[in-house]
Amino acid sequence: MTSSDELTRYGLWSLAACSGAALAACDWYWLRRPVFGIALLLILVAGYATTLLSPFNFVDGGYYMNGVIAFVIAGLALAGYIALSALAFLASRLKEGRKP
Repeated sequence: MTSSDELTRYGLWSLAACSGAALAACDWYWLRRPVFGIALLLILVAGYATTLLSPFNFVDGGYYMNGVIAFVIAGLALAGYIALSALAFLASRLKEGRKP
């Protein structure tokens, strides 16, 4: 693999994590409920279940590869979601401590 291929792959992984962080921002600042977090968790579970229930075939990959892709992307997005949620929680706790 060339370095360009690796940079593209890392860029896509970073994009998935950043999209999870953006979903966390939408959840906590607009919706005030973890709607997108629960959706990401359900996609993660569904992707994993798809990889277990669908056999892999060499013709087109079947639904197995769709499950792998959904599982990986939802996992990365959930990691970004959790990271931003933790940072938002810490920021709110620090902000509460500064009030007189």
